[in-house]
Amino acid sequence: MKNKSIFILTLLVCLSSSAFAAIYPPYLFDNPSYQLIHALQDKAIYMDSSSIVVKTNTTEELLIAVNEVSASFDYDRLTDIESFKAINQVRTLWYYKPLNKNKTYMTHVVIGGNDILLPPYIGEEYVYYSTDNGHSWMPFDTTVSSGPTRIRARAFKLVMQNI
Repeated sequence: MKNKSIFILTLLVCLSSSAFAAIYPPYLFDNPSYQLIHALQDKAIYMDSSSIVVKTNTTEELLIAVNEVSASFDYDRLTDIESFKAINQVRTLWYYKPLNKNKTYMTHVVIGGNDILLPPYIGEEYVYYSTDNGHSWMPFDTTVSSGPTRIRARAFKLVMQNI
């Protein structure tokens, strides 16, 4: 029984380590405009740096829009390389960074003919993102390197590097 348990444990370790060894292309279609944000289990998210639009950049706030491309891949167990399969989704994300520490209230703005409520300042390390053109906002901590919001933190850092 002990030998069987050790064999099963060894098998699980080998299988799990090979799952983490997948190699995703750092640029979609070898195009440096499409930078890898996050990849896991045959899915990857790329930022289209050529689509970055600075909607507002003042001493009070920074509002940026960028397209993200979700792609699926097929994993080759022999080479550990992920091969492109299909584009699943293209969506526009907005990032909003309040810069005025005294702005602890919502503000109304009109951008592109749309009425938008911008959220308040909640801390230096916090940024908001929206997947619906600014109609709703979710905050995230830009210093986080684990958990589900790490993807947004990495994406925002890539956007800021490409402005």
